[in-house]
Amino acid sequence: MRPNLFIKFTQYFRNNPFALVSLRNNTLDLESILITFRYLLELHKDLLEIGKLLIICSKKL
Repeated sequence: MRPNLFIKFTQYFRNNPFALVSLRNNTLDLESILITFRYLLELHKDLLEIGKLLIICSKKL
């Protein structure tokens, strides 16, 4: 689990505000898209781990 993932994600866009603007204006900023995808993928992995823990805990109840 990476508890600082959301902080890193928000810091990236705070430090690089044009990343969201370029996506909104339909211009292709490949670097921002790849970084966004990477962080969302990491977040997805964390959510899967949380789901596994919830299943294990519910089986013990």
